[in-house]
Amino acid sequence: MILPGIFSAFIVFIVYVSFQKIPEEVLEAARIDGSGEWQILWKIGIPMAKEGILSALVLSFLEYWNLIEQPMTFLQTKSKWPLSMYLSAASNIDIGLNFCVAILALIPAALVFAAGQKYLQSGFETMMQEEKEK
Repeated sequence: MILPGIFSAFIVFIVYVSFQKIPEEVLEAARIDGSGEWQILWKIGIPMAKEGILSALVLSFLEYWNLIEQPMTFLQTKSKWPLSMYLSAASNIDIGLNFCVAILALIPAALVFAAGQKYLQSGFETMMQEEKEK
């Protein structure tokens, strides 16, 4: 379930574009100062590409929180189903319970989106600026 999601092309594209916006001069200056590649990544790359990385994390969480197709394909036991599978299989027998479960399923996604909204917006703005420049 997790392994196919690691290679999502859209998420890789967002992170790639956020690292591309780092000026080459900054990287050259760090190399001249004696920094190794790992040190450049941790001290310069990740802080400067923070918006893209956090945007990718928020989008990944929202995508995998709502998965239905992959769990239907890979998981045979109902005890391992994610909450999204139970919501799609809900019946009209107990509407109140179904509504409560739907609200509980919405809360984590809404909190993650609210916490990462500014990063999503700035990450997409950066991505669009990079595409316009090309």
